[in-house]
Amino acid sequence: MCSSDLRPDGDAPATSAARARTVDLVAQALAQTTPRSPLGGLVSDASPQGGQTADACAALQAHGPDLDPLEHHRSLGTLCGHLGPCSFPLALALAAEAAHQTGQPWLALSLSHPVWRQALALSPETTSLAARPGADSPLS
Repeated sequence: MCSSDLRPDGDAPATSAARARTVDLVAQALAQTTPRSPLGGLVSDASPQGGQTADACAALQAHGPDLDPLEHHRSLGTLCGHLGPCSFPLALALAAEAAHQTGQPWLALSLSHPVWRQALALSPETTSLAARPGADSPLS
């Protein structure tokens, strides 16, 4: 990359666009859920290489301004590199558990695929097993 390809803030245009799409995706997920309390954090399958972790932290800062991106971002990065398409369901499960334990909404964010990024906001009300009929019956 040439230095002329960089914006004044140091981000490459493609990186900046991906980051903006991630922030918008998280905004859409939160708009569909309308959480009753402030965001508790974010679980992502962001890889530590490249800008995925920075994209996830930017989304968390934009939508949870009181949260510390290093403290409230649970990145599954290295582990998810070996999970392939299972990385987002794992992020969903961990975000649901975090929402249940903290009583606050948590975000699950998948950045493992460069085109098909996914985000889902999970509120504690929808993640409680006790509130579901038949929750104590085993899966078959």
